Amino acid sequence: MDIFTRVLLAGGKNPLLTQIIRISLIIWLISIDGNYALGQNVGAPKLEIQQISEGLSQNQVISVTQDHQGFMWIGTYSGLNKFDGINFTIFENDRSIESSLPNNRINQVFEDRKNQLWIATHGGGLARFDRLTQQFQIWNTVNGLPDNIVYKIAEDNLGNLWIGT
Repeated sequence: MDIFTRVLLAGGKNPLLTQIIRISLIIWLISIDGNYALGQNVGAPKLEIQQISEGLSQNQVISVTQDHQGFMWIGTYSGLNKFDGINFTIFENDRSIESSLPNNRINQVFEDRKNQLWIATHGGGLARFDRLTQQFQIWNTVNGLPDNIVYKIAEDNLGNLWIGT
């Protein structure tokens, strides 16, 4: 006896209960995806590999975060990449521009509770990205950091940033 027959028989001699069970089973069978019924994980996210050929600055990715607007920020050894789901925008160090990314080697990309994007670099200190001006504000040993190699950024319950050098 299969599971459907057993469930239908559970209604016993109560025709109303049997009818409710039948209708419920029909609705369930109509509403499920065939793949789900076969035990496949239909709800799994689709994995797409993005590489240099798709616009990524480098294939060696060190840090990935998704900001509050849905953009993916990807830190590599060759700059900071912003991915909008279709295209990459690459931010790199330009020594002639003081407000550019201070170093191309990114250790971490972090968005704080105020939706500010912070970048820990390996040799350029700490940078905060201004989304409106597309420029970086930089903190390094010249203005107070103990080291220009920043490994980690964290935020505590009070909103204070903790910088690991």
